[in-house]
Formats: sequence, C-alpha cells, structure tokens
Amino acid sequence: VRQLAAHVKAPGKVVVVTPNYPFVHYSDCLHYTNHSQRRLGAYFAKAYQRVVVEGGVWEPLRPSGVTRAGNVVTVKFHVPVPPLVLDTGRVVDPGHYGFTYVDDAGSASIASVALAGADTVTITLSTAPTGGNRRLRYAINAPYPSACPGPTAGARGNLRDSDTTVAYHKDAGGDPYELFNWAVHFELDVP
Repeated sequence: VRQLAAHVKAPGKVVVVTPNYPFVHYSDCLHYTNHSQRRLGAYFAKAYQRVVVEGGVWEPLRPSGVTRAGNVVTVKFHVPVPPLVLDTGRVVDPGHYGFTYVDDAGSASIASVALAGADTVTITLSTAPTGGNRRLRYAINAPYPSACPGPTAGARGNLRDSDTTVAYHKDAGGDPYELFNWAVHFELDVP
C-alpha cells in the first residue's frame, strides 16, 4: 500500500512493477521458486523497456478513482491493456476476488464483485455503509497467522489485465512465462 502511494506521489522516481501474489514461493515463505524469480525478472524487464529504453512511463494495474452510490462502490482502474479480467484459474479466489470492505462500525460487507467495463469494477455491499473510516481493500486479506504468499494462499486477488506479452524464458512446461499485469495491493477511502 505504501509502495503504491509512493509510486503515485513521485511518478517516475518510484516505480511499482507488479504485486507479489502471482508468484510461487518456497516452503520457507520468504523466497521465490527459481521459475518465479525468473518470471519476476521478466516483469522488471518489461517495465525497464518502457521506462528506460523507450523513455515512457510505467503504470501498474491500479485504481484511479472510487465512487459510491448507496451500497454500490465503483472503482475505476488504470489498465495497461484492457479489458480487466477476474482470473480464478491462475490465482485461487480468496473470496470476493480479493476485495474486502471495512468500516468502524462493521456496517456492511461485500455481497458481490463484478466487472462493469474494460476498466471498472463494481462492489455491491450488503447495505449502504453507515460507519466511519470506510475502506475498500484489495489483496490485503492474508489469514492470521499469515499464510505463505502466492497464488494459492496468503494475501492475493484475481484482477488482471489482458496483456498478451510473454517472456523470452520458459516455464517448467516449456511455455513462455505469461506477463499479465495483476492489480497491485491497495486500500481506498470510500466516500
């Protein structure tokens, strides 16, 4: 969450490349597997190509705005390659595709999450929230005690873009690593 805040506050000086949850970790819960480390390197190479070689700007899949009408929260995203996809095949759904809602009174919970266009997600709450300090979170849902990070446990979500870029290196099955842009961890104030 703080890395994203730094990325937004200091564009071009702090660059968030990708979240951690799409990558498999060893059982020590600290280190990526060899294939995940190589795949992560390909993500950094993709961002490096855009920023350093091409002189452009790198933006991860991240929220660009949030609104609320009654019990429906709408989040617009910066999507590198539209449309958005809710992918439960590559990352196991932790519940509500990784979205959670909280407020001081516990006044509402998520009833459903749906795509509402190429760059928009709608989160329908059980009721219009009445509590203060309303927050929508994404991929900040690790069980306590925390599970190992990765696509099957730990804090994660299912939102990605449709980028068809692949890496030069290949996975254990001989296929090039897919380099979809996965949504970064975030927490938003809900109006």
